[in-house]
Amino acid sequence: MANYSIVMQQPDVEVVGGTQTQDVQTIGVITDPSGIYFEVSIPRAQATTSYLKYTAQSYRDIYELVAAKPFVADVQWRQEPTQVGTLVDYVTIYVVSTSGASTGVIDIPYAKLGATLEADKIGALHAALDATEAS
Repeated sequence: MANYSIVMQQPDVEVVGGTQTQDVQTIGVITDPSGIYFEVSIPRAQATTSYLKYTAQSYRDIYELVAAKPFVADVQWRQEPTQVGTLVDYVTIYVVSTSGASTGVIDIPYAKLGATLEADKIGALHAALDATEAS
């Protein structure tokens, strides 16, 4: 059984750059166990059932790995428009202090998630939250 649910699927058009577009299939996915919702678009020519499932699983694994990091309270997907009108996927990571009394946010474009899935930034923010509480 899959550890995600595809809850939305629809044809769409994505801006590639300038005036170029491509037909895509957009899927909305909810991960298990964390319940993180995200969307991903796949060029329609590649959007077979098996490829949609593979893509959903791959993205799910990354989101769940971030959510499993120590002191991560939540992970959220969102999109922001660029100055030229394209959309960029962002990951918002909510980090808590040891006591749980303080929360901070790391906001990073999905494409710039590093190999360590921001463990250094999560650790630094956690330490800063703890230091603020201790002062």
